[in-house]
Amino acid sequence: MADDAGSNSKRLAARPQPLPVEYQNVGSDERLPGFLSEMTVAGAMLEPARGGTLELGARLRIFVRPLGIDDEFALRSVVRWERRTGSGVQFFKLGEREVHMLMELIAAAEAVARTSGPTRRTA
Repeated sequence: MADDAGSNSKRLAARPQPLPVEYQNVGSDERLPGFLSEMTVAGAMLEPARGGTLELGARLRIFVRPLGIDDEFALRSVVRWERRTGSGVQFFKLGEREVHMLMELIAAAEAVARTSGPTRRTA
């Protein structure tokens, strides 16, 4: 028996909102605004707020300040792939605190997305 939405439509799970961050190229003092999305403890997608893409192989520091925490975390990363909207970064040399913080951020973002419901419907 078909569901109420019809047999040709699917519901997509809600996606977590991108996390505002700052990032900098290693060796530079300039911090640039951006957003992290598709986060895992291994990496994420970094979307520069000013558009454009990052150079493949570029080493970055991504600065994250979780809500309710005074500390700022600096995540070491390297650009591994590109998309039109941003670049995939792989995290490396993460300490226990950084891994725990990432796991907490991912869990919180997924919980908010679940309570928000599906983001769209396709036919």
